[in-house]
Amino acid sequence: MRVGSKLTVLKGIEKAMNLLKLSIRSSPLELYLLDLQLIKPTFIIRSITVKGRRREFPLYLGPSKQLQLAVRWLVEAISSRKERSFSHRVFNELTSVTSNRVYSIIRKRNNAFALAIKNKYNMRFAFKAKK
Repeated sequence: MRVGSKLTVLKGIEKAMNLLKLSIRSSPLELYLLDLQLIKPTFIIRSITVKGRRREFPLYLGPSKQLQLAVRWLVEAISSRKERSFSHRVFNELTSVTSNRVYSIIRKRNNAFALAIKNKYNMRFAFKAKK
């Protein structure tokens, strides 16, 4: 929900947390934090130009940037769902991440990691290009 009332979003998240509390019988905050741990990426791919060629190299992310990307990916996944109410979208996305039924967010993280492993040879260019 990019544009809208903050109160509407808060009510939707509150309803989703109540649904989570009823369905999993534990703290919804723990589930949310567990989901963020599962989503967090370790690397991101950056592109630089070295001698006229574009090279991609993996860049290690710090904890704050990992959390920022995880939350951004979660918001994108929630807004791309087709459920009618916002609270049901949040509820279904959070439960599907922990039960490994979601493929979009986890696939995005795994693709970033696979690209990082594939392009680790280009790490030697990462520091030479900054001169």
